Amino acid sequence: MDEQQKKWKPDPGKYADNWRKMWFEILDGRRFSIRQTHGEEAAKKYRPHSAEENYFKQWGKLPAHVTSEDTEVPYADALRVMEMVNAHHDRYWTQMTKEYPDRVKAFWKRLFDQLAEVQATPAYQVSQQDRKELIEYSEAIVAKMRNLGSNDKAQHQAGQQGKQAATDGAEAANRTETNTYTTAE
Repeated sequence: MDEQQKKWKPDPGKYADNWRKMWFEILDGRRFSIRQTHGEEAAKKYRPHSAEENYFKQWGKLPAHVTSEDTEVPYADALRVMEMVNAHHDRYWTQMTKEYPDRVKAFWKRLFDQLAEVQATPAYQVSQQDRKELIEYSEAIVAKMRNLGSNDKAQHQAGQQGKQAATDGAEAANRTETNTYTTAE
């Protein structure tokens, strides 16, 4: 195997101090965001899930960042920890939104006020047509990209499979037991 293509190997012994510092920086960033949306008291109440902390200190990655099986980081473990962390965060945000609705309302008001101020500027007004054209152009590009792979042969084969095959595939894709990203609470 080429030297540059080697798998990434975690080394907690070598990087433990750096990973510990990074973990506290991640928490500081999260608490900053919470402070912005829900206030100081909500930020003080935030506690990360212990499984996420342990995972990060062991592997040097957040479980949400393990997207490849081409590392020595166990992908299945990352998914399991991610489900626990997501459920933990959902409970936290639900509780904080109930406890601090005035702070959340003030945050959204501040955002909409800032948006109104920006939209009232002459520069925004001048570039409004450019933004509209850019949106239309990007939508056209996306539409072309979707149609790029389709040709007569693919359309002919899809027609031969019939409606039942397409229906069966759609039903299988929407089943919750095949969706590994759903969380059970």
